[in-house]
Amino acid sequence: TNINTTAVTSTGTQTYGDDDGTDTITLGVDTTLTALTVTFNAPIVGQAHSLAITGNAVFGDSTGDDIATGLASLAVSGTTAMYMSAITSTGAQTYGDTDGTDTITLGADTTLTALDSGSTVTFNAPLKGEAHSLDVIGNAVFGDATGDDTATDLARLTVTGTTNINTTAVTSTGTQTYGD
Repeated sequence: TNINTTAVTSTGTQTYGDDDGTDTITLGVDTTLTALTVTFNAPIVGQAHSLAITGNAVFGDSTGDDIATGLASLAVSGTTAMYMSAITSTGAQTYGDTDGTDTITLGADTTLTALDSGSTVTFNAPLKGEAHSLDVIGNAVFGDATGDDTATDLARLTVTGTTNINTTAVTSTGTQTYGD
């Protein structure tokens, strides 16, 4: 699937790719997808473009082998289910909004990478590890300004950059490593 438009809006769901993982979703321009839920069942190739999702998002299918690469930035305003093994951007990645009604749930061991110095991966909602590991390559912010979010049930957590923890709890069954 090639997305060569700045916006796709629907009142229901949007699904890109199929479950067999043989296709690719490629961004041709900076794009905003607006829907109740946007689902990506295949790898995403950003080609240095930004992706904004207004609504909920599902990244990857149940195989957990999909990735998203080459994004300039990524923002999801709603609940996020993450089945991708890796999402890479040069700029910021933001999951959830600050109203506290969203969750970010890992469905696979995941690496989130924000390549540019000063870029941050931000979780503005509770993070549920579901016994999966999370690696953040770059800076990370856990929780929003309300301070009532949590990051729980992680197998392992690693953040290579600066970390701001605005949560009431960060729990894992394995190690937690912060900083270089």
